Amino acid sequence: MPHPRFSAVLFDKDGTLVDFHRTWDPAIAALVQRLATETDASSKDTATAIGFDLDRGRLLPHTPVRTESTAQMADRLAGVCGRERGDEKFSQHLDELLPGPC
Repeated sequence: MPHPRFSAVLFDKDGTLVDFHRTWDPAIAALVQRLATETDASSKDTATAIGFDLDRGRLLPHTPVRTESTAQMADRLAGVCGRERGDEKFSQHLDELLPGPC
């Protein structure tokens, strides 16, 4: 049987097709804790850098997680995590920690 050909792939990151908060809030909470464990960054500074409310366990309305790529998020987190902006290995590490394409 031949493989179907796709002309496009749709990724829904803004909550149009799936519940954004149900998918991303737990993933970002885990990411913040993991980065705080792996680096000298505080959970608070890490969360603030990407628009995550630690007390509520929820991404804030202005979070860049909705619109930015993993590389852009890595650049936002670089300073608080002791990494250099543009660190491709750090961006790849975030890709491994986050659900699906980001």
